[in-house]
Amino acid sequence: MVSNLVSNALESHAQVFPVLTDAQINRIRPFASLRQVNDGDVLFRADDSDVPFVILLSGSMEIVQPDMNSERLVANHGPGEFTGEMTMITGHRSLVCGRMTSAGDVLEMSGSGLRSLVARDGELSEIFMRAFILRRLILINRSQGNVILMGSRYSAGTLRLREFLTRNGHPYVYVDLDVDQESQALLDRFAVSVSEIPVVICNYRTVLRNPSIQELSDSLELNCIIDESQVRDVIIVGAGPAGLAAALYGASEGLDVLMVESAAPGGQAASSSKIENYLGFPTGLSGEELAARAISQAQKFGAKLMVAHSIVQLDCDKNPYRLILENGKPLEARTVVIASGQPSKSEFGEIRRTRRLLWRDVHGSTALRVGGPDRRGGRKLCRPGSCVSGTDGTQGSHASTLATPFGQHVALPDPANRREPRN
Repeated sequence: MVSNLVSNALESHAQVFPVLTDAQINRIRPFASLRQVNDGDVLFRADDSDVPFVILLSGSMEIVQPDMNSERLVANHGPGEFTGEMTMITGHRSLVCGRMTSAGDVLEMSGSGLRSLVARDGELSEIFMRAFILRRLILINRSQGNVILMGSRYSAGTLRLREFLTRNGHPYVYVDLDVDQESQALLDRFAVSVSEIPVVICNYRTVLRNPSIQELSDSLELNCIIDESQVRDVIIVGAGPAGLAAALYGASEGLDVLMVESAAPGGQAASSSKIENYLGFPTGLSGEELAARAISQAQKFGAKLMVAHSIVQLDCDKNPYRLILENGKPLEARTVVIASGQPSKSEFGEIRRTRRLLWRDVHGSTALRVGGPDRRGGRKLCRPGSCVSGTDGTQGSHASTLATPFGQHVALPDPANRREPRN
């Protein structure tokens, strides 16, 4: 996962653990609270939610992570340094514990306050986001996560879970039962038989035997920040390159954006070893790197991602529109963007009907066929000029921004399959 470019960056302590200047800290003070801390104080624990963002003014602290026996050291922080990795942006539960090793003063800021600061301060955003991304890559590279996956390299179930964790950027420890000489002791400790593999141990206490992707996601609470009762400005079905781009541009315009993805962000592009025809990357990059950068950028502006869930029904009869998940729970949005690529029939059911588009080379007058009778030609059409479609994220995101006040449909078809519909 870690390219040569990122590997070189990981070696730079100044990028992973930058020291803020006095001027930078002073810009943060109005949005943070000053706190005096003592040696041994725990500022946050592993598996905590709503973890504070901490800047050390004086004193020192250590970042540790629980393991099977005790804990392991991840990093040390001194004056001018700050805590956090990508969970500060995603809102997920903390993977580490922060403990003071000497008394001092710290600035504390809520996660939401940090995300607001990152969205409006370009210099601090670059410093924080680079550090957070590289710190997450270090955790992945060192297998320092809260998940142990035990399985076989010849097991399709094992490969499926490994791909899900990897593509979602979640660090984990992999135990190959075919070659690991000490794996039997681990199986005995959790009373697991070989016939039950793959086995996932979450947070060193919850044992999942041959889990589905959704069961693993639920155990890790990857969707814990998603409020399903909230009416969104935009819901995007699919988190491939087009969906991620639409989420980025929509969120950067201040819209409340939620992406719904059945597996992991990146779509089919994430499985590509190298993409050389993507705008802005003349030397190319892997699909996994592209997806990781895109989701980090979208989440920086507040876009949220729901993984391991599929949309099986779309109700367009009234606004806000209602989307039904495979578990029967509804989601509502004023605008729906369909960027699902080529989903299987079982994944999206009725929503596949909306992918038949009327292509018209007139800006702002593209219409969407959604099926059902009406008095104009036997097909129900969205009102021309209010239903827009695009073949890339930029086009679709601007369409969603324009359409949101009117609550109309936006669809991003797969450009590789674009064709004129038959009459």
